[in-house]
Amino acid sequence: MLDAICGKLKRENNLVYTPDQIVVSGGAKHSLSNILLCVVDKDDEVIVPAPYWVSYVELVKLAEGKSVVIETGLASDFKITPKQLEAVITPKSRVLMLCSPSNPTGSLHL
Repeated sequence: MLDAICGKLKRENNLVYTPDQIVVSGGAKHSLSNILLCVVDKDDEVIVPAPYWVSYVELVKLAEGKSVVIETGLASDFKITPKQLEAVITPKSRVLMLCSPSNPTGSLHL
């Protein structure tokens, strides 16, 4: 199957990948869940800018981690600032969940 995906990407998109560079999942949430379960241990922190997709915090709980939510708003175009990010990073920080374009806001994190 992975060879078929590589062939499709080459043929239709002129992109060259090898099977070890391809991941197949049931969707983004499935992939995020797998990633968090692999890299987050009990009480590790996952930084989540808000607003966020409803399941992000729940996926962190599933991995036994702790969500550290950074509030954003219309005034900042729903983007976090370097100062906000710097303020929440600790030795237990393992993941920064960025979704661009942001679901549910639609804003881009450029």
